[in-house]
Amino acid sequence: MKEKRSILRGLRTAAIGAALACAMTAGAFAVDTGVITGDVVNARKGPGTSFERVEQLAKGKQVTILAEENGWYKIAWNSSTGYVSKSYVSSSSSGSTAAVSSAAPNATVTGGNINVRTGPGTGYSRITALGTGKRVAVLETSGNWYKIGFDGKAGYIMSSYIIRDGEAAPAASAQTASAPAAAAAPAAAAAEGNATVKGGNINVRSGPGTGYSRVAIVGTGKRVTLLAEEGGWLKISFDGKTGYILGTYITPDAGAMEGLVAAESAEDGFPTVTVESTEVSANAAAGATDGSRTGFITGGTINVRTGPSTETERITQVGTGKKVTILAEENGWLMISFDGKTGYVHGDYVYEGDSLPASSVGAQVAAMAAQYAGTRYVYGGAAPGGFDCSGFTLYLYKQFGYSLPHTASGQYANCGVKVSRSNLQPGDLVFFTSSGSGGKITHVAVYTGNDQIIHARYSVGKVHINYLSENYYNKNYVGAIRIA
Repeated sequence: MKEKRSILRGLRTAAIGAALACAMTAGAFAVDTGVITGDVVNARKGPGTSFERVEQLAKGKQVTILAEENGWYKIAWNSSTGYVSKSYVSSSSSGSTAAVSSAAPNATVTGGNINVRTGPGTGYSRITALGTGKRVAVLETSGNWYKIGFDGKAGYIMSSYIIRDGEAAPAASAQTASAPAAAAAPAAAAAEGNATVKGGNINVRSGPGTGYSRVAIVGTGKRVTLLAEEGGWLKISFDGKTGYILGTYITPDAGAMEGLVAAESAEDGFPTVTVESTEVSANAAAGATDGSRTGFITGGTINVRTGPSTETERITQVGTGKKVTILAEENGWLMISFDGKTGYVHGDYVYEGDSLPASSVGAQVAAMAAQYAGTRYVYGGAAPGGFDCSGFTLYLYKQFGYSLPHTASGQYANCGVKVSRSNLQPGDLVFFTSSGSGGKITHVAVYTGNDQIIHARYSVGKVHINYLSENYYNKNYVGAIRIA
């Protein structure tokens, strides 16, 4: 049996290799790499939702794009192939390798070994690192990232680490992040400065992050001089001192930001900082702030790290719906505190606000539900160790502050608002009867979109995914409610 499985795996791998070879020789579509961007995305046997599902792929999954057909990508991952909608895939080069190879170098890398990534953000995987002086071709701009071509490859790099031909090099700037304080003294001496502090008593720190020691506290209206920019922080001078302040608490004069140099303290523009929760308490006692806000974790189970980068150590993990306090922002990463802990998560996984909007709660419940696929069925269970059907839905909505009874019939009768089947949205609860029940509600599931439901099934002994249009569920469907 083991030998048979080994042969089958070999045949599947060979088939994928053949598909790759075909794609490369056909010339119609160059093989590309990509990343799944949807929370839970169906890979199907053909280019359309009517085709059978092969597997579900999680956000961040790296895939190989083999071909394109009617708005769908044919992809390969592990030892499987299938089709996913283009809207749920971010491709790394979005074009042919021939175009990348033929692009003439028109820019130079600066700032040490800088990461090149598969997409325009530090949440994307690293392709390679390029050193100072490397010549590349700038293909397009995406926010503060450049898509570049080099050595027959394509990827994304922060624009602050690229000098395009014809642009002034950082060394030519009058003020740099590494310039001694004395060099900035004439500007600092000017009473008016070129920017104004806003937002109350704001901490000025010795480095670009809340892990650095506090130099001073400045109040609203204080005039300062801008020296450099680094990962969302501004290096400033005032009263003969220099330090860093979060950029959101500075209003620059017209033209003051032009020519500011991005300081080079670490790859991707991230400083190396040490997170100390005691520093947060010290700030509160002094009445100063780096910008404390409320937020909620979204997008599944998210890593909390010691610094603003995927290369830093993981402290713990937090799940969708977790309420956190946002202390500061560093180039797309948020410093958060919760349950006596402090660390960093990427801003893409945090919704800022005093509560999640109702429209978001359902989507987050659907995303969270998918994480528990395969969890065992336990009669009366309402925790990750095991669920029954109403215990599963009770647990999911409890994470977002909603209280549901532990019966399917009770949930349908007493919770949310009724919605029609044609108006179902992810996160809605759908209810069913069964033969011999006299039409009474006996089962509940979570609708996750695209005709799919996920539920704790007694008959299969686990949390399982089915299609609402399957004969059994279609025949026994009673109705649906929307909790949020």
